[in-house]
Amino acid sequence: MRVILVFMGVVALTGCLSSPPQSSYYLLRSDAKPAASSQVMPVTLVSVDVANYIDQEGLVLESSKGEVQTAQYHLWAEPLRHSLMQFMSNEISANSGRVVLNGLGAGPADTRRLTITIDQLHGSVDGDAVLTAYWTLVTEKPEGLVSQDYRWSGRLPLSEDGYAALVAAERALLVELSKQIGSTL
Repeated sequence: MRVILVFMGVVALTGCLSSPPQSSYYLLRSDAKPAASSQVMPVTLVSVDVANYIDQEGLVLESSKGEVQTAQYHLWAEPLRHSLMQFMSNEISANSGRVVLNGLGAGPADTRRLTITIDQLHGSVDGDAVLTAYWTLVTEKPEGLVSQDYRWSGRLPLSEDGYAALVAAERALLVELSKQIGSTL
């Protein structure tokens, strides 16, 4: 009987020690107020495409040059490609003073169309947040469609250790990207 009690105690203690850490979930939300309707031709944000390695639940860290690890317990609360669409729409609108419509077919036929590709969005081995993005602005003109391509990269040191600081730095980089995009509109 004593052996059974000791065994049950060891099993119970092992169970407590091996329980996984609690997951943390992060939302990407914009505090910016979108621009009010104006006389300037609106822009439609058609899509925000995200590189496959970051289009997943876990936050991504570069562990060495060219090697990345995905966090198991620090997760985006919703698919990043969806939250980025709303976030970038609000931020670009606020930073450009233009109405940025969200989604394909949301605006009039003469709307300028914007597509964004997020190629990198992760924590670096040096303790920075990294963002690389491309965007294309297509405008319909009497002579036909005019397409302009742009690229922007940024790095921002984390204010402290931890995933919450990584999310805050990534958010700050996305705001800076929206300012860069807004300046091209």
